[in-house]
Formats: sequence, C-alpha cells, structure tokens
Amino acid sequence: MQRFLTAAIVAVTLTACDSARPTALSDAPGTDAERSATRPTQTVIASGLEYPRGFVFGRDGAIYVAEAGTPWGNETSTVGQCPQVPAPVGPSHGGFTSRVSRITMTGDRTTVVDHLPSARNAFGDVEGAADITLDEHRMYVLIVAGCAHGHAHEPSSVLRVRENGSWEMVADLSTWVKAHPTAHPEADDFEPDGDWYNMAAKGNVLYLVEANQGNLVVVKPESHDIKRVADVSATENGHVVPTGLSVAHDDLLVGELTPFPSVPGSANVIRYERNGHVEERLHGFTAITGVANDGHGNIYVLESFTCPSATPCFPSPGSGTIVRVRRDGTRDVVATGFSFPTALRMGPDHALYVANFSYGPPNMGQIVRVGL
Repeated sequence: MQRFLTAAIVAVTLTACDSARPTALSDAPGTDAERSATRPTQTVIASGLEYPRGFVFGRDGAIYVAEAGTPWGNETSTVGQCPQVPAPVGPSHGGFTSRVSRITMTGDRTTVVDHLPSARNAFGDVEGAADITLDEHRMYVLIVAGCAHGHAHEPSSVLRVRENGSWEMVADLSTWVKAHPTAHPEADDFEPDGDWYNMAAKGNVLYLVEANQGNLVVVKPESHDIKRVADVSATENGHVVPTGLSVAHDDLLVGELTPFPSVPGSANVIRYERNGHVEERLHGFTAITGVANDGHGNIYVLESFTCPSATPCFPSPGSGTIVRVRRDGTRDVVATGFSFPTALRMGPDHALYVANFSYGPPNMGQIVRVGL
C-alpha cells in the first residue's frame, strides 16, 4: 500500500491546507441542491486516541476501537533477518504499543487489551491493531505485524481476545499471504506480510481486506482456515489499494484508496459476490478508506480526502467527506470536514461513525458521530 501520509505531508498540510474544500463527484447524479443540502450534526464522541483505525459497537452499548499505537516505543529492527519493505517506506521498527479501547457514548475510555504488536515505518507512520469486530460470542482484532514490520515472532494475524484481556492467534496472515501471492503485486511498494486493513464478521466467519498486495479473504476462526475470496489485483487494473469493507446482504463492498497523488474520481467501490465474482462497480470517488451500508440499499462511502480541483493531490486535513449512494443511484455528500479518517461504520442508532485523525500528529484521534 502506498503510504498516504508522511511526516512531511502532515507538516505541510496542517499549516497550509486547512481551507481545502471537498470536490463534488465528477459523475455524481443529482442536482446541486441535493448535493448541498443541510449537513447532519457531527459530534465528537471521543478524542485523544492513539491512531484509531477500525471499531465496532458492543452489545453493552460501548464502542470498541483498535488503536495502532504510538510513534515512540517501536525500536526493534529485523533488518538482515528477512526481506524488508522497500525504501523509502521501509525499513520498519517493531514494538508493542497497540491496544483496544472501550469507549462509552459519554467519551469515557478504558483499556480492554494493550501491548499488542505495532510498528513504525521510515516515515514515522504507525501500524498495529488495524480493525476489530465481534461475531456472535467473541472479539477479534486484526493485527499488522510480521518480520517486515520489526517482529520476528509476531506475524500479521487475527487475534481472539478473551474476557480476561488475554488473547490467542486464530489466523496467521503472514504465513498465508507469503504462500498465496496475488497476480499483480506492486514490486516497488511491496509489503511481505501484507497490509491488512479492514475486517467484518458475518455469522461465524470473518472477511478481511488486504491493501498492499490486493486480497479479499475469508477466515474461519474455529478451524484457523484462511481462503481467498478474490484477488483484487487480478479483477482490477493497476495498483488499486483495496481498503474499505462492508458486508451487504450476500455481497461484499470493497473501496479503493488508489496510489498517491490521488486522481479525483478515480476510486471505485467494487461489489463482490461471496464467490469472488465482480457484480458491479460504483465509479467516481477519491481516496476511499471506508464503506458502510444501512441494510436498505443505501451505501455510504468515506473519502479520506478530496482534491480542490481536477489536479491529482495528496491528503489534506479537513477535506474528508462521506458520500451517500442511494438505492436509485443518486448521490449526495452527507458530511464533510474530516481529517485523515480511516473507518466508517453504521451505528445501532442508525447514525454514521467515523475514525478521524487516524494518521498525522499523535494523540489527536477521534470517533465522530454523524447523525442522519
């Protein structure tokens, strides 16, 4: 996955791009009035988080958040022990700064499990706990690790968290991805252990999307079985960088980030059947990092940033948007102003929730509620 945020980009964009405005979708149906309708209320539920990524709603009414960790505390190098992520992104240094937090709707945070594997790349970007989900009985955490991320003994994996805060590995993703190469990996931007981005539970199985090599897989935690649903590098053209994931009835919705600088309108939402067949593509988005649906045929797309003109651009704070694609195909922008968001979820209260400030300066992470 081409890193969509570096220390240099953060320094420039935080000072120079606060006024960046989102770009209307080039092929979005609907009138200008529809696209400029009154925006829903946005409320910060929690702040001060350590690079929040994916999150899930518990049956207790709380939000459980996977936090990638901190830039400091990642010092272990595996250079010389295994293939590394190519420069300038690599090499990475590993540590154990990642965690899962429980957040109440009043913003109170407690730690569920911490000291999970994390890594800091050469740009200072942090990876670790990438997502979290719940099946009917248990909590699962998606971890980005492995030897290429400074961890000789902790692979990229799916962990099952026990009630006492301990955990066990139910899927070794590093071993699997090395044994199952995709058709068209990007040689100059190759993550040997994968860049596992998003996860969703359906019944007793987990669906995962991997952004670097282009994988959509299904994991059966009880049997530790991992199986590819689709080779995204083969179904799509170029280095598309699949990120967002949402289960919609019998289909899987996958969003594309695309490499940087991002070309406005070049990212798609791909609808896969469970057998990996591409059913349709929704075109005309920019830098997708999250996808959600409401169960009524409406799809919500999180654009991590948008460009102020038709010229390709890099991430800029305040330019992230949520676009609604209605059942009839019309589109409208329902929320704007996000900074470096990475995850979008439909809440049990039928509001949308966003992980905001998921990259950039540390300890600024937020969970934002968007009322519809």
